[in-house]
Amino acid sequence: MEAFKNVASVAHDNIKKVLAEWIESNYQVPLEHDLTCTGTTGQMIENVIKQKLKIENKMTGFKSVIKLKSGSLGSDHQPGAMITEGKIDVLIFSWGHMHMM
Repeated sequence: MEAFKNVASVAHDNIKKVLAEWIESNYQVPLEHDLTCTGTTGQMIENVIKQKLKIENKMTGFKSVIKLKSGSLGSDHQPGAMITEGKIDVLIFSWGHMHMM
């Protein structure tokens, strides 16, 4: 199996903080792949990675995260379509407890 992958990530709002903490501790992992995310998740991940690279003076070689539409505008539909087109190898779908009122 190839080491390089086209990875997509979708994260519900109530899990984004946990995902940001994981990315902060493991930011080198997404650097080894092309990363596509829904809009808000992608912006958050990109900001965390850039901050870590800035601290370590390693800004060279980082490609930005491909950001799709957020929420009801794209959500998991766009990454799903990209999977069927062969543009995504791995999908990481993160969700937490949904609180209903």
